[in-house]
Amino acid sequence: MKHMHSLLRRQIKKYFGGTEGIPDGLGTFIQSIDKTYREFDTDREMLERSLELSSREMLQANAELRAIFQAFPDLIFRLEADGTIVSCKVGRDGDLFSETERIIGKHIYDIPLPEVGIQFRRAISKVVETRMIVSVEYILSLNDHRNFYEARFIPCIENQMVVIIRNVTDQKQVQEALRESEEHFRMLSESIPIGISVMRPDLTFEYFNPRFTEIFGYTLSDIYDKNTWFKKTCPDPAYRQKAISIWTENFIENIQVKKNYDRIFKIRCKNGKDKIISFRSLIMPDGKHLVTYEDITERKKLEDQLMQAQKMEAIGTLAGGIAHDFNNLLMGIQGRTSLMLMDIGPSHPHFVYLNHIEDIVKSGANLTKQLLGFARGGKCEERLANLNELIQNSSDMFARTGKEVKIVRKFEKDLWTVEVDQGQIEQVLLNMYVNAWHAMPGGGTLYLTTGNIVFNEEDEKTQHLKPGKYVSVSVTDTGTGMDEETQSRIFEPFFTTKEIGSGTGLGLASAYGIILNHDGIINVYSEQGVGTTFNIYLPVSVKEIEQTEEPSKEIAMGTETVLLVDDEDIIVEIGRISLERLGYKVLTAQNGIEATKVFKSYPNVDLVILDMIMPEMGGGETYNRLKEIRPDIKVILSSGYSVDGRAQEILKRGCDSFIQKPFNINDLSQKIREVLSGGEEVNK
Repeated sequence: MKHMHSLLRRQIKKYFGGTEGIPDGLGTFIQSIDKTYREFDTDREMLERSLELSSREMLQANAELRAIFQAFPDLIFRLEADGTIVSCKVGRDGDLFSETERIIGKHIYDIPLPEVGIQFRRAISKVVETRMIVSVEYILSLNDHRNFYEARFIPCIENQMVVIIRNVTDQKQVQEALRESEEHFRMLSESIPIGISVMRPDLTFEYFNPRFTEIFGYTLSDIYDKNTWFKKTCPDPAYRQKAISIWTENFIENIQVKKNYDRIFKIRCKNGKDKIISFRSLIMPDGKHLVTYEDITERKKLEDQLMQAQKMEAIGTLAGGIAHDFNNLLMGIQGRTSLMLMDIGPSHPHFVYLNHIEDIVKSGANLTKQLLGFARGGKCEERLANLNELIQNSSDMFARTGKEVKIVRKFEKDLWTVEVDQGQIEQVLLNMYVNAWHAMPGGGTLYLTTGNIVFNEEDEKTQHLKPGKYVSVSVTDTGTGMDEETQSRIFEPFFTTKEIGSGTGLGLASAYGIILNHDGIINVYSEQGVGTTFNIYLPVSVKEIEQTEEPSKEIAMGTETVLLVDDEDIIVEIGRISLERLGYKVLTAQNGIEATKVFKSYPNVDLVILDMIMPEMGGGETYNRLKEIRPDIKVILSSGYSVDGRAQEILKRGCDSFIQKPFNINDLSQKIREVLSGGEEVNK
């Protein structure tokens, strides 16, 4: 352009003979051309500089793009429609595609392993056909490592396509670890003995494990969210509101401090039964709420039973002490009455009154027997017995009183033998008959059932009985029944639902103590408006029943020397007089130390009547001292308590017999003659 402009100016000058000869119009035209040229030249220079600058920027941008492209870990190919590789960006060392010059112009499906090539060929065909993105996953073992790949075939212009191949081994390993973790959680949640639920942040349920359904009966289709849960499991509106309040308060606190918390609620299950459930909840990192549910119904029941047993043991100790002291007082009354009756006949005006006093003493003694039975004071006369006969005889006697009660008996034909204090067991049975009678004021039916049963180790956990054979006794009435609160207190001493003055509240309490003292159990099941069932289980004895003769009721006299040991003045006084009236020579002592001294001083003592509970030296230690001095000495234990653990232990060591206060002069005379005559030993 510049050359043409210069040539034009020279030709014009030459034609007109110089610049001065150029016409004005033409000169103006030449000036216009010059101006245009200068403007064009300026634009050209600017364009050249712009092109130069753009070229540098493009080179820089291309360099940056190429650097990013090369740094990208994926393998990238541009293919023709038939799969020919037009260009590529190869991967890192170790990948199958690592040298560009070796693969340009080849078909991509011919380079990998044959099975992968088949997948690539199918993917290319599908992209050409559908113009849609197609993904292929495959596995290759390279450098002794198992690698996972994902190839994405992406359609682009002119039937070409781009293929991006990514090594997804790390992601696969993470996914596999996650899958294994989820599988472990599933296995754990399905095998542990507690229920598990997971709630989303909006408090809708996402998951229940099988144990949850076992406990409550509900599934995810039954319970959608927290509100549904509370409505179904807490049907009582007041209790539900209380539970919601406690749960919400702790839930908010849990979110704030990110800790778990425990709560215990009574929950209504799908089958309508109530259970005691321990809840533990925590917030997981993803904001979901994990709750565990432990059914502690049986544990709470056992805890309540333990507390009941401890409470009754404490009260029993008190009751036993009261009974012991009361029996000593009755002994004073009984002893004096017996002495007076020995001196008078039926024609005496005081004879009837004295017999009435004896009857009152017997009533008082029966009351203390109930106290001692509750206090687990021991078995007085433990003998082999057939409970069918005991129940038959006791129910026949009761039937004469409660005539409006129909009695239905169903006895096990070959009932196993038990070793019991028959008098105490009869007392238990009569207490339950009377209790049933009072529960059926308008009449009803009393069902008496016996059976043989074997408890195994699993039963030991629930029944608290050692594995083995037992005899069961069930007493069922069709009376008014009891509510749960009454059932929980039915065996407590002095608890009664009767009006003041209508009962002592000791009947069932003494039954409880007596059965436990026989190494058995007694429990109760009752429904209001339906009736009540008492179940008794007593251990079986391997001994055979022996026929025993009824003791004589005549007073037996003697001439031997007897040492009477008791810390109560009234017992010593009455006992000495009674023994002397029976013909015996009597020595007395009021504690074990004094008794030992007397025994050493009088070697001709034939018999010792020894109190169990004394200060300074009790009956057990005194017995040992006496036996050390004379191993052949005859000893009768005497106590206001029943045969408790200490007395039983002494009897097993060779003590000859036991007599419980209050006793009359006839009982005392027969017991002494039985021991001194060398007859059958009692209660060993």
